[in-house]
Amino acid sequence: MGDAKAGEGEQPVAQSGTERVSVERDLLEQVLYAHHRLQGKLDLGLLVDFLTVDLPQRLGLPAAELQLADPDGDIAALLPDRLVGQRCLRLGVDPFDLESLYVALPQVEVVQFGDERMFRLLAWDDKSGGAVLMPLIESGHLVGSYHWGLSSPRWEAERADYELLRSLTQSVSSAFLRVRQHQQADQFTLLDPVTGVSNHRGFRRALGRELARAGRFAQPISLLFLSLDEQADLCSHYGDAACRFALKRVMQRLSSDLRESDSISRIAEDKFAVLLPSCSEHHGHDIAERMCRDVEDFAIDDGRGGALYSTLSIGVVTWTPDALPADNLERLSVLLQAEAETALAQSVLAGGNRVSIARLGALMV
Repeated sequence: MGDAKAGEGEQPVAQSGTERVSVERDLLEQVLYAHHRLQGKLDLGLLVDFLTVDLPQRLGLPAAELQLADPDGDIAALLPDRLVGQRCLRLGVDPFDLESLYVALPQVEVVQFGDERMFRLLAWDDKSGGAVLMPLIESGHLVGSYHWGLSSPRWEAERADYELLRSLTQSVSSAFLRVRQHQQADQFTLLDPVTGVSNHRGFRRALGRELARAGRFAQPISLLFLSLDEQADLCSHYGDAACRFALKRVMQRLSSDLRESDSISRIAEDKFAVLLPSCSEHHGHDIAERMCRDVEDFAIDDGRGGALYSTLSIGVVTWTPDALPADNLERLSVLLQAEAETALAQSVLAGGNRVSIARLGALMV
């Protein structure tokens, strides 16, 4: 009978031990999985998605969030628009505010629901009964804080769990640094060194992105191809340096007239492309006409006490998703560029300083 009571007394202990080992095993597996993913090829958007959606779901956590110091807006500029403003991602957090989340030196902590810091953690989530704080540190400085919501405050990390989470924060910090540096360096490779606008590679990326967005939201998009009239004569008369300077000043002038959502790119030695999202053919034509007038009246210092003047030839084509649905965006991209090229050639053949319009055929798309 004594043996039976002992057996009954040992059963809850065994169950409790099994549950604890199970939690540790799950955490170990997911942290190892996270280490593997964080070493892989990720851009900043995928990295944020992984930390705030994928990994928490795999651990069965109710929520997760990132708070990142971004005083100059560098991170925001690298993120896709869909993530900026998301409740699980807070950017621009002051480093002092980040430090105040930690009682002592920044280290992994489990915060219970009754802690006043919970008002600043996962404030948008009503399912978390506590949180795990994980500091993100670069070069000895606190640059962010990664938080997991806990469904109940009963989960408390053992010593081994803390070590796992510390290793995770190191991987996350390294991944952020690596991805950010890669994307910032990548941005420089998307710029034309002469004019400072996007190059052909940057244009292809922007066109693919904007066509997908136009189709998703059923909004028109206009593409302009333009060239500087008599550019060859300008270069031969004034020299290559003056020609490059004139190009740069013209692009600065045109860029100042565009909206933030618009973009201009140098896609060839003597050709530029302008993307106008949410822009109908009528408005695209008006913008192109305004560009022609602006450049025609724009005086450029020739460095000799005189002024250079030039004009533009522009071709315009517009895609309206409602009127011409397109399933193959790559083919659509090729067709749009071909039609813009045709329209630009018409303007050049007509003597320049003018705008021509081309239209997509229904069967073409």
